[in-house]
Amino acid sequence: KEMLETIDYCRNIGLTVNVYLEGWSEGAQTSWDYLKRILHSIPKNKVERVMLCDTMGILYPAQVGGLVKKTMKILFNLKIDVHMHDDYGLATANTLAGVSTGLVSGVHVTVNSMGERAGNASLEQVVVGINDLTSHTTRVSESLLKKLCQMASSFSGRPKPANAPIAGSNIFVDGCGVHVHG
Repeated sequence: KEMLETIDYCRNIGLTVNVYLEGWSEGAQTSWDYLKRILHSIPKNKVERVMLCDTMGILYPAQVGGLVKKTMKILFNLKIDVHMHDDYGLATANTLAGVSTGLVSGVHVTVNSMGERAGNASLEQVVVGINDLTSHTTRVSESLLKKLCQMASSFSGRPKPANAPIAGSNIFVDGCGVHVHG
């Protein structure tokens, strides 16, 4: 009831409304009936998009696609985003699994995976992964990603590890010369 009142209030004052489903991943696995009631209560004509959040970072890629599809059976007319945390080091893989369903219209990412606890899905990894590993594309200029990562490191005081995928300084260093840089 409070959610609906808040949505109506925001719409009445001219705001666009997005709904963040914090804990969606846990709810989808352990409390589906409760989550389903929440999903059915989201007024489709008053909400711009719904964010499916793996706030605890507990999903793995094989789960993500099925849970996104199950959720979209209820939210079929809405745009959805995925927001993945990296507690098990799977945020990028989970984001790509969501994108691969063809049902996700947006992804939440951070530069250099910065975020709370273990971080969030990495912009640089997600962009390159979408462009190279899925049938989808982004409008992000890959040629600017390394510079952006360097800037974020400089501003945050958190250096990018040399062995970090995509933007690490060692990514193109290889003794036998047959890996990513090929």
